[in-house]
Amino acid sequence: MRRAGFDDLAGCTAARMRQAGFAEVDPAAVQLGDVGIVMTIGETGRPQQTLAVRALTGWAALAPKGLLIAKGRAERAWSLRRA
Repeated sequence: MRRAGFDDLAGCTAARMRQAGFAEVDPAAVQLGDVGIVMTIGETGRPQQTLAVRALTGWAALAPKGLLIAKGRAERAWSLRRA
């Protein structure tokens, strides 16, 4: 990401989502299937930004040991339905 000129996952994701036709939405107003940036604990034990999809019970993301459901609110979010 840094070689492509982005400082973090959120900046890179925002650029790519715009290119793909997704609209940025208020993280408080997300719907099922929307994409967001959430904070999780990485393999090193430190917080990290993670790309996730809004599911019924939280934010679904791939993790080293399978599917992770993160609770809480996204830092930023995008929706194809509201583009």
